[in-house]
Amino acid sequence: MKMENTQIQKEIDTKEQELKDKIGEEKLSQIESMINEKGMDITIVDLNGRKIPLGAIQLELAIELRECLNDNVNTCFYTNYYFEHCGKRLNDYDELTTLDFSKDNEIYMKPDLYNERTARNHYKRFKEILYSPSVLNLSNDITNSLSNAINSVTKPQETEAPSSEGTPSETQNDTTQAESQPESTEDKKEDSKTEENKEENKDSENTTNDEAKKQQEEYNKIMNDVKTSIEEAKKNTAPPSTNEAVVDFEKVFSTPLDKDVVEFSPVKCLDYIEFSIFNPVPSAHALKGDLFYLKARTLEGPEIVITSNVKGFFINNSFENSTFDPRMSQRTSPCFSHSLVGLLIQTSPKFAEKLEEHINKILKTDPFTISQLMLPSSEWLSEQNGVRYPTEAFKSIHEEATSGYYGIDSKGSRDWNEEFQVCKDLPKDHIFQRIQRDRAFYKIYYDFTEAAQKGAIAIVNKSIPPLNPMDEENQHVFVYNQIFFSFAVDNKENYKDVSSNDSNPTYTATNHDMLGLKTLQVIDIDGVYIIATCHVNYKGYRVVAQSIIPGILTNTDQSTLTEFGSVDDGKTIYHTEEFTEVMKKVCDQLSIKEATILDEAEVKHVIPGSIDIKGIKGTDKRKYLLDLVRLTPRDTNYKGKNNTSALIRPELVRIYQKAKDIEYATTMEKQNEEPEIEEEKSEEKKFSEMTEEEKKQAIDDNKKRMEERRQKQIERLQRFEKHMKEAPQFSYNLNLFTNAKLAEGDYTEEEKQVRDLGNYINDVIIPRVVKNFEIGENVPTDNQSLSEIFHSQGLNIRYIGKVANSLSEGKLQYIRTLLERCMIVRSTAKVFNDLIRGVASSKASQFIAHLLNILLAPADIIQKLDAGENVDSEETNKEETKKEVKEVQETKQKKGKNKSKKNKKNKNHDEDVTKDEPKLFEIKSLYTKNFKSLIDDNKNSKYLSMKPSEFYQKITYLVKKRYGYDLPAKLEDNECRKTYKNKAALLRDLCIKIGLKIHSKNYNFEEISTEETKVDEKRLLPFTEKDVVEIVPKVKTFEIVNLDYKNFIGTAKAALKDGFYDQAFEFYNQAININLQVSGPINKEAVICLSQLANIHFKFGDYNQAVQLQTKCVILSEKLFGKIHTRTAQAYSSLANITTISNYTKAFEYMKRALYIHEMVCGDNHPEISSTYSSLGFMYLEIDDSQSALDCFRQSLYRNIAMYGEEHVQVANCYQIIASAYQNHEQFRQALEYQEKSHNILVRLYGENDPIVKNSLSSIDQYTKLSVQKEIIKKVEQRNQRPLGMNKKPKQGKKQDMKNSINLAQWLNMSKHPSFKGFQYNLAGAKTNK
Repeated sequence: MKMENTQIQKEIDTKEQELKDKIGEEKLSQIESMINEKGMDITIVDLNGRKIPLGAIQLELAIELRECLNDNVNTCFYTNYYFEHCGKRLNDYDELTTLDFSKDNEIYMKPDLYNERTARNHYKRFKEILYSPSVLNLSNDITNSLSNAINSVTKPQETEAPSSEGTPSETQNDTTQAESQPESTEDKKEDSKTEENKEENKDSENTTNDEAKKQQEEYNKIMNDVKTSIEEAKKNTAPPSTNEAVVDFEKVFSTPLDKDVVEFSPVKCLDYIEFSIFNPVPSAHALKGDLFYLKARTLEGPEIVITSNVKGFFINNSFENSTFDPRMSQRTSPCFSHSLVGLLIQTSPKFAEKLEEHINKILKTDPFTISQLMLPSSEWLSEQNGVRYPTEAFKSIHEEATSGYYGIDSKGSRDWNEEFQVCKDLPKDHIFQRIQRDRAFYKIYYDFTEAAQKGAIAIVNKSIPPLNPMDEENQHVFVYNQIFFSFAVDNKENYKDVSSNDSNPTYTATNHDMLGLKTLQVIDIDGVYIIATCHVNYKGYRVVAQSIIPGILTNTDQSTLTEFGSVDDGKTIYHTEEFTEVMKKVCDQLSIKEATILDEAEVKHVIPGSIDIKGIKGTDKRKYLLDLVRLTPRDTNYKGKNNTSALIRPELVRIYQKAKDIEYATTMEKQNEEPEIEEEKSEEKKFSEMTEEEKKQAIDDNKKRMEERRQKQIERLQRFEKHMKEAPQFSYNLNLFTNAKLAEGDYTEEEKQVRDLGNYINDVIIPRVVKNFEIGENVPTDNQSLSEIFHSQGLNIRYIGKVANSLSEGKLQYIRTLLERCMIVRSTAKVFNDLIRGVASSKASQFIAHLLNILLAPADIIQKLDAGENVDSEETNKEETKKEVKEVQETKQKKGKNKSKKNKKNKNHDEDVTKDEPKLFEIKSLYTKNFKSLIDDNKNSKYLSMKPSEFYQKITYLVKKRYGYDLPAKLEDNECRKTYKNKAALLRDLCIKIGLKIHSKNYNFEEISTEETKVDEKRLLPFTEKDVVEIVPKVKTFEIVNLDYKNFIGTAKAALKDGFYDQAFEFYNQAININLQVSGPINKEAVICLSQLANIHFKFGDYNQAVQLQTKCVILSEKLFGKIHTRTAQAYSSLANITTISNYTKAFEYMKRALYIHEMVCGDNHPEISSTYSSLGFMYLEIDDSQSALDCFRQSLYRNIAMYGEEHVQVANCYQIIASAYQNHEQFRQALEYQEKSHNILVRLYGENDPIVKNSLSSIDQYTKLSVQKEIIKKVEQRNQRPLGMNKKPKQGKKQDMKNSINLAQWLNMSKHPSFKGFQYNLAGAKTNK
């Protein structure tokens, strides 16, 4: 027992040492100190005198404590108070670390007097909690309560098998040694100690036996649950529907989690509460402290009018719409409170009861379902019968929308730049300081983005006047809510930089600027400041929103503030010594060289970086960097003046540098490895010549040698890392191949470095991307994932055409279809943006429906539209509607005649009375016309009557001009619109790209044959203007990422990869805690952590915790990415694999949901669809439904053949899986047939001597024997004879063992082959995990 424990401890120590060697001891100790560090112990005394111990908190300022109390359930309704410590009033910006908590750790909340601003904030907060609440916490540890609520899981413990007591030989040796030694008094004492130790060992053995029994019982329980779930699945699970040609849009919002996860709906506590008609407050009552008046109706019924006073809130004597008396009510007992909640609790017992129920419901609701998104949702479909808002929530939104504030904070105007830069100046030496700093960054940037989004929408809708109304519309600039707004122009045809002082930046330039902001935000250099920026794309406009640098608007001459760069296209160049030092720090981090530039007067200026970057020193003495367009060199693959803004991505610079570092380290290491390799070969020759006795003796030496080799391997890795650090670092001149005027000199080497980057794209990156597509690795699913994959490889989107042209003819058709779809979507978005700006708002939905029709309508309708024929968009006939209109008009005329006859007498009487009176004003003469003909914009008719051929001509031109790719001659010939599923994928990508939301219904864009059109002559257009719901703004921002979170994630990945699950769990847990404290529960990084934590729990056998965490991952994915998204499908697929342990019926629902999502996202064919069908097949095999499994495996096979062709390892793998399914069904002849097909492919791919081919051949032999044996049995049974030994059927266990021994081992061996990248996920998920 002790020997085993010591052996296990040695293994743990060696693994920990390996982890330390890999990660670094300093970094590991730093991370451990981060975990164990604590903060201040504080107790809050609220307004009611109740003490709330907060535990150890890590806060810097008192205002941060206020924000934390705002989310605590005990203090969430308190908004107007101040803090007091030891009798001294604290300012919100006082540092808590300066207070002495050793004598008194209590901080008191004291009520403060209201003003109109704070009273309105209190009213707004009250309505937020009642109708759209955020996450509230009940925990006293307020800084970690959110993470505890979300990740309330215990650390998983790996189950260990009961250990043996030792071998008999070891015990005999111990006893013989004890007998041979002479006894002494000391020996007797030792014997007594050993007897005590034996008794302790017996107790420990008993405990281990009890633990083993418990583990066995748990295992038996799990297996029984699995059996019962399999039996239920056999009854309830329907066979797969593999022949559906369409996807059902109406299933989007009916998810499998609807039964388990209920969306939060607020409990009704009041009938209503809103502002009274008695506002504004009369002057006489304002002098008495009245601020405004509210009216409310409680659940008991009577309406009350509430006075908001500087001291608090009370019910007055007024009656709405009748009597105004703002004095305190005398009708009931006097009700007064410092808060609205306190007042209503005194007034209405039902309110108190319902509010308690409402708060408890918030606490019980999963934070992921209740938290709000920072940016607009990426959901592109809307429920047809869905209610948008509850009544009171709609009223609060209506109040905000009709106020005309357009994003202005109710607390008052905010200086966004000052708030943003103050966060930059916060300390960051300590982990908790960095968390607080990033949380403040995130909160302020979130508020800025929300305000900028509302302001941009108001600007596009022309609700805010420009500063320069005399200029052209696209050059208008706006200042609103302390934010500077301007437009960016879309240069559709090329990548020419048309930006200047007199013209707007292009979309490409603003994209580069945003990328530069992201880069500087990550490297975070002290003394370098950037401005808060976001892009809002809405209704064809791109609005650039920026915080305002102090002094830049009051100074009309920017040259007085500019201290770096050029504001007049290189005529004058500024570079003060102070700013040059700042830019050198930036250039050192980003591999940028200094350059010698000539200005207009031929004066030389040595500046780091590009002259296009502008450095401005604000009146706040901070140094700001603007126009961060050129932080990377020019892309030499795109030459000419029309491509001056075509730049290299920063990812490519890093990838290229790392490749050169590895190349240098490899060459340096080879020089040291050559003699060692010769020695190893000579040692192997000597070992092969040894006798058997010498070999036995060499085993011990071999163990030592292995340890030495391990040490040498570690030394090699350390040397390799050292060589990589010593590798030459490349830096680039950003002013080459630009309009900058360089001084005379030899730039050959510098130009070669820039050209090498472009050549690296053509020679390495593009072939690597194509190779990944061929083996099914890093395959995009839609337009968004294609952008992410390209950018991660250092490729710009403009290379889509080159990648598509690099594909082999006739191969990877699904990839070509996807790339063509993305090019069409991007080009259509540009055409849409150009046209929608010229369409009147009253015709916008009609134009959008027409655009969707000419893109997605069936081919026969496209031909009719091109021929100028009218096609109905509704089922009702136009002639019938005209008749109905005529009948209505005739009835109106008859009624009008009768009324005129009756009123003639009255008119005559009135005329007689007023005939002699002179008319000073006649109203009818002003409104004799309705002006409808003038309001209707006739110029929109050209957009609404655009033919499909005209539209497609624009698309093909843009695709050729921007991407260098030739689309098919006709719109109908594009593969991405030939089938219903492909059209659904195209529609989804387009809606997400332009921010369009449509109704979720089944649209009529299914292609039919010419014979069917004769039968169904009445074909309707797919889309009408009623199907268009809204256009949502698409907001582009830079992300606030905590560096400590990145360190934890990187360490967790390394630990998980090496099998250190305990450490991986700790690191992932700490990572998600940091992330939740910085950005809350709704963020993309939380999805990664939750999924990995679920996998760790699943590996340790904590299945319930794994299901809970993965369910939260699905909920979060649906909220962040949308219900129809690849990541949502992957989350459902993982949940299905985990749920197979407990509930197969639900697992099938989850996996089918994943398949449904993949088909809507990807179209007809994709590796994700094939993989999901295989996973479904394995699940059907588990419940012994072989026929359904075969159907799924065949679907996977057909798709792989269509994607890769017959000669591919994926196809061979599918044949083997089908062979296994037939064997499970005891159809050995069919199994042999498919195994032979697989074997023939493998022989052609790898040759006959490959281990995979040999395993395949052995499987053929086994299937042949089983097939022959079955035929013999069949013939004998036909003769009514049974040979000896054949009178019983083979047992299920033997059949299962036989299946596993033949096929599963073969699949696993096949998965180890270097060229096999296929169904490893399915094997691991469906087989090996169990």
